[in-house]
Amino acid sequence: MSDYVVVYERGADGTISAYTPNYPIAVSAPNRDEAKSKILEAIQIYREEMESSGFTIPEPSVEYETVTV
Repeated sequence: MSDYVVVYERGADGTISAYTPNYPIAVSAPNRDEAKSKILEAIQIYREEMESSGFTIPEPSVEYETVTV
């Protein structure tokens, strides 16, 4: 198991989008809990597909920091 950065963004319509910079996937949902559930499922599916196709699962490669402006 690995820890990946997930970014959540609120859209103008109030929906929450979630993505992880390590994989080319993104999801949206009406709230953060559903977005988290969907992105976790999407990551698991993506990893399973990579493994079954013989690809190496990439290790987390994103670092993050928050700054106050």
